[in-house]
Amino acid sequence: MKKEITFILPTRNRKKWVTRAIDSCLNCEDDIIKPYIIVIDGESEDGTYDYLREVYRHNHRVQILRNNYSFMDACFYGVKLIKTELSTFMYDDDILSMYFKQMITHMSDHGKNFVMGYGQVSNIEKVYPFKPVDDFKHYPNLQFLLGYYGYRTLIEYTFLPVSPICCVVTTNLLKQWMVHVVAFAEKSKMRKYFMLKKNVGPDLMIYLLSILANKEEICVATAIVAQFSAHPTSMTVTYETYMDTDLSIGYWLAKIWAFEYLLTTNNKKESAKCAAYLVLSGINILIRKFIRLKFKWTLSVFKEVFLISLKVWRHMISLYTLTGVLFLIQENFRREIQDTTPA
Repeated sequence: MKKEITFILPTRNRKKWVTRAIDSCLNCEDDIIKPYIIVIDGESEDGTYDYLREVYRHNHRVQILRNNYSFMDACFYGVKLIKTELSTFMYDDDILSMYFKQMITHMSDHGKNFVMGYGQVSNIEKVYPFKPVDDFKHYPNLQFLLGYYGYRTLIEYTFLPVSPICCVVTTNLLKQWMVHVVAFAEKSKMRKYFMLKKNVGPDLMIYLLSILANKEEICVATAIVAQFSAHPTSMTVTYETYMDTDLSIGYWLAKIWAFEYLLTTNNKKESAKCAAYLVLSGINILIRKFIRLKFKWTLSVFKEVFLISLKVWRHMISLYTLTGVLFLIQENFRREIQDTTPA
């Protein structure tokens, strides 16, 4: 029996590029893998919906839906429709490697519930020259988790992805992710704004939850498995001017969620290292806001930093946290570690 996987693909006004994204998902099919794609069109004004229904009218594996949901609501809706054991997301302007299927096969053969690879930013007019996955690295889960918090000396390639198109998870875990995102975001206006309205942070939470939920080693493909397409309306370019408010805060909040989760597992040293990173990052956000005279959400960021510090005190990990702060400051001044990806 073939291993089935579902790709959830929200789209809006990307008629020119979305079929390329869908076809790259369909290219995952082989003798043991059968892909399905759920496309959710957000009432495009460029004819995307009708175009896709025409192109894929004879392909039962591509489900074309239309609604006026927000991006995150469309993602949650798609998760509820999944019927396969494995799943992930796909973005309408990006491309999967033709070797993405190797991750699915490796995941299935080794009984894993999560596998990930790396992505590379490339001009949307081009296609990245993907190469086969030659090797898979296995890291202790908490060691790899700390890579997202600046502790990257033990990780071979350090440009860690946040876009979920670079990973495959079990559908059960994706449903847990949906619950965690909503519960965490509802606790404050800032969390709700950045995570549910600006759509920044929930993507990273898929990786963080998968790593935390996986008690065994994390399986990482040492290859570029996806292209992040750069163009004037892509998230990377659109948010570039607002790094101090959108991307940095949204991903900082996602890491706060993982820190709070980690505290419940009684891993004190790892929790303290995360806290050190979060406090320094929060202070950095505040400094940049004051320098640029942009004060919106400043009080909310300060409150999050205070709450992190309070949790550090309550869990009696202050000394470990201070050690982490000193380590990260030292690494920042050394600047010997450059973010890297596979060739």
